Amino acid sequence: MKFQIKEARELAGLSQKELAEKIGVAPNTFHGYESGKHDPKSNILADIANVCGVSVDFLLGLQKENAPAPSEDDTEALTVDEVVNAFVKAGIVPPGKDLSNEDLRFLEALIAAVEQWFSK
Repeated sequence: MKFQIKEARELAGLSQKELAEKIGVAPNTFHGYESGKHDPKSNILADIANVCGVSVDFLLGLQKENAPAPSEDDTEALTVDEVVNAFVKAGIVPPGKDLSNEDLRFLEALIAAVEQWFSK
């Protein structure tokens, strides 16, 4: 069976290594899942879906649409991962790019500056 793991990972703006770390598997193991050499167990599919913000049906190819957009009344602060995902979707950051610690510190500072600006 061909899973849509790569598509989900790219939608989430994660590298293979980042997603492997988030779901607790070795990068080589994750590569096997994404390339179709190995089929992930159901709990791994659920973890991938959860981290990437898609449904298991999407990973199975049963649902063609992307992850649902956040609701308008979602007022929680953005995380660095969410900002990176937005930058990937906007074409600012290439999909799958591994961000350095310096990149992440910059994004955290950017988020803090935006939050401060709008809290005036």
